[in-house]
Amino acid sequence: MAQRMLARLIEHNNWANRNITRACAALTDAQLDARPISDKQWSIRENLVHLVVSQLDYLSMLTRLPEPAEPEPPSFAELEASADASGAGLLELDVDAIPSPLERDGYRIEAWVVLLQTLNHATEHRKQIANLMRAQGLEPPPMDGWAFGEAERAVIPPSGA
Repeated sequence: MAQRMLARLIEHNNWANRNITRACAALTDAQLDARPISDKQWSIRENLVHLVVSQLDYLSMLTRLPEPAEPEPPSFAELEASADASGAGLLELDVDAIPSPLERDGYRIEAWVVLLQTLNHATEHRKQIANLMRAQGLEPPPMDGWAFGEAERAVIPPSGA
């Protein structure tokens, strides 16, 4: 049961990543590259690329594959394909078979922390992208758990609602 629930959490992450990537693909370069008010924040494009590249990096940690190289700015098709591939890789993980602790840059890290960070990190950057879209008067796509539940018919509104 716990393995199935974990898979649903990863499926939500994949769905939300796909929604935000597709929404960003419809934006203009000016919207994607608009500088936030704070110079400590990234643009929509920078957040999206970071989200996708980081997910691949977290998967490489969990599967003990080499760290991925930082790509040149990818196209949206490449971003979506990378997010889908790393998301599928997360779903295929046998979390009980991952040797733990993992080692990266001298740190010893329990595998569950990497998986937790994978999901939290993506959520944080999707939220940042959504806020940057709203600041430009744009409506971000649905990405929360309730919307995913409705999309999966796991949340059924009362009849007549």
